[in-house]
Amino acid sequence: MRAALKNTGYVLFLFLFPLVVAGLFAVPAYLLHAYAWLSVLIYLGEIAGTLYLMQRKRSTIDFGVSPKGSWPDGVWCVLYILLRTAVWVVLIPIVAIQTNWLILLPQALSFFLLTAPAEELHFRGLLFSSIEQLPSRKKMALSSVLVAACVSSFLFAVLHMATHFSAGWLWLVVFMGDGLAFCALRIKTGSLLTPFIAHAVVNILTGELLISATTVADNIALLYQVTVILIDLLFFVVVLSQSKLQAQVREKPEPAMASQHGGIV
Repeated sequence: MRAALKNTGYVLFLFLFPLVVAGLFAVPAYLLHAYAWLSVLIYLGEIAGTLYLMQRKRSTIDFGVSPKGSWPDGVWCVLYILLRTAVWVVLIPIVAIQTNWLILLPQALSFFLLTAPAEELHFRGLLFSSIEQLPSRKKMALSSVLVAACVSSFLFAVLHMATHFSAGWLWLVVFMGDGLAFCALRIKTGSLLTPFIAHAVVNILTGELLISATTVADNIALLYQVTVILIDLLFFVVVLSQSKLQAQVREKPEPAMASQHGGIV
C-alpha cells in the first residue's frame, strides 16, 4: 500500500512539475499584459521543466529522445496520420483549404517547435518512460508497458480537458485514445520522433490546413468521436502486438548447428 501511494505521488509530481514551471514562465507575460506570448512561454516552460527532470534521471531511464527506428517503423507513423486525417475529411464538412502562408506557417512552426515537442517530451518521454520503470514485485514487461501507456495517456487527456471541458466528457476518451496511439509509436520505435511527427502533422492538417465548418450536427460530432476512439484503440492494439511479436523473435534462440554425424553441436 505504501509503495502504491509513493508511486502515485511520484507520477503526480512528474505530471505537475513541468506544468508549474510553465505557469512560472507565463507570469511575466501575464503581468505585462503581453497575452500573445502566453502560449509560447507556457510551452517553453513545459519543455524546460520536463528536460530538467529528464536530466536528473538520464543515466537510469531511456526517455526516447534519441532518433531510433527504421523506415518500416515510419510506415506506422504515416498510416496513423492518413487514418486520422481521412476520418476528419470524411465526417467533418471541409469548407476550405488554408492557402494563406502568413497564417499557416506561424501555426505550423508553433506545432512543430512548441506544442508537439512539449507534450511528447512530457507525456511520451518523461511520464511514459518513468512509469514503465517504476519498481513492482509482480512486474512483467507487457503489463508495465500497458500501465505506463494508460496512465500517461489519461493524464494527457486530463490536461487537454482543461480547454475542452464544455465540449463534453467523451472528449476525455478521444484525447486518451490519441495518447495511446502516440504511445504505440513510441513503443514501436523506442523514440519520440515518430509520435512527435504524427502529433504535429495531425494537428496541422485537422486544425489549420483543412478548414472545417464552425458548427457540426451533434450526431456527426458523436460519430467522429466514436470513430476516432476506435481507430486509436485498434492502432494501439495492433502496433503493440507487432512490437511484442518482434521482441519474441529477437529473444528466440537460434537453432543449434547439426554435426556431420547428425548430432546436435
